[in-house]
Amino acid sequence: MNFNDPLARKRDVLNFLNTRPATSADDASVGDFLVNTFNDTYAEKLPDAVLNPDREADLRDVASRRRDGGVWVVELGYQLVATFSVLKPGTEGNDAWLPEAALLRCVAVDRLFHGLRFSSLILESSKTIATEWRASHLCLHVQRGAQGVARTYEKFGYVRDVRGDNNFLGSMVEGYALNLRPDIYLLKTEI
Repeated sequence: MNFNDPLARKRDVLNFLNTRPATSADDASVGDFLVNTFNDTYAEKLPDAVLNPDREADLRDVASRRRDGGVWVVELGYQLVATFSVLKPGTEGNDAWLPEAALLRCVAVDRLFHGLRFSSLILESSKTIATEWRASHLCLHVQRGAQGVARTYEKFGYVRDVRGDNNFLGSMVEGYALNLRPDIYLLKTEI
């Protein structure tokens, strides 16, 4: 491999990633990772977004997300470089606004690894997980003002859905949904 070629580096790093379900032993490190990533990312891109104590406690509550579905970690060697959670339809922590929908939450990528297509890996993995659970949709929230993040989800097929907008722990978030069963969804809308 030519290490001077940025495209070769991008392709190569994905081959060395390990995505696995988080365990209780990961809770503290995942919570710290989420808090640090939130602070780093939003300080740069959305300085008005503040991590209040309630939001920090929510980010650190990895055990509840594992209980309500699952938390996954993406590692490069033994280094945590990304994480995401998918909550099963109907569980306590799932605030998806569509019936039978799973919820994608707490997506974070170490900023040193931005631009290396980790989002594609996370979005494909979360879609597979929600599909295996036979969810109707995979819903998520995007911090208001995070247009770049929203565009990433839209490129993957998520559609803006204002019914999912809400004030989450002091921050305005906007709803997006990915239809996982278009054959059934289309039949329901035609009736």
